[in-house]
Amino acid sequence: MKNYIIICVVFFFQFLLPLSLIAQTLEDELRIKEVKTVAEFMRRFNNKNIFQGYMSMQGDSVQLKKLLATIYGKPNPNRQEVLATVFCRDSLVKMNHNLLRDFLGQVTNSLSPINLSLSDNNWYAELTCRILYKGKEATLLLTMRREIDNPTTQAASWVAVGCYSYLFSVKPQKPSYKGVNPASNETNFLALTPIFRDKDNTENLTSKNFVYSNLSTLLYAVKNGDVEFKEVRKIRYHFLQVPNWVFVVENYARNTTNSGWLISTLEKKSEAEKVIYKQKKLFIESN
Repeated sequence: MKNYIIICVVFFFQFLLPLSLIAQTLEDELRIKEVKTVAEFMRRFNNKNIFQGYMSMQGDSVQLKKLLATIYGKPNPNRQEVLATVFCRDSLVKMNHNLLRDFLGQVTNSLSPINLSLSDNNWYAELTCRILYKGKEATLLLTMRREIDNPTTQAASWVAVGCYSYLFSVKPQKPSYKGVNPASNETNFLALTPIFRDKDNTENLTSKNFVYSNLSTLLYAVKNGDVEFKEVRKIRYHFLQVPNWVFVVENYARNTTNSGWLISTLEKKSEAEKVIYKQKKLFIESN
């Protein structure tokens, strides 16, 4: 019996323990390579040291090189090599190679490199939310923008700038604008009575230039107690601050070395096309 126990202990240390160490090593590698936050995504995009906190505590340049080698495959990667690690590999293989080359070349240009910042005002969070509208479940797409509240302290907050739900899509398909009779003022505006009763053509009450706002409709519904917010199901970030480019960042929660907040789509767009993009994709109805 004693010999059996000894054999089991030896087996554990020779075989099972190394396997557990290998599993732990793989888990550590996955954790280190994961782009855990949007702030970390920006630091990697900018080719900034993502281990700054670690270095300030440890001051170990050898260990830092090991960490960089684990993530990038070499201890001193150039910026394009670092930038390649913030793309989703599945999307990367489908991208036009010339398009990708142009983007990497513009961002990493040594004379005018491009960096991202949390204080940039032309990037947006697109939230897919679950809400209850008058007790019935519905989906709400809510666009948020990070705004600087205090330029001195750089204090900031997220604000809603657009939204979409079939519940709040109030624009008429075929506007039947008529307006109010120009002589109505002489009759104490009696013409308002039938206009207020015509719920299907409420645009008759407004100017031809009136802009419907889904966001205003949402805020009114919330204030009226018709909307109950339940949860955010998904977040996508749209970055429009790089001249002539738009890219989207999503969270890939998976047990691979290519996980976390990564670029899923990349498009070349002029500044004029970005205005349309904000209207069509982000439901922002005004700048």
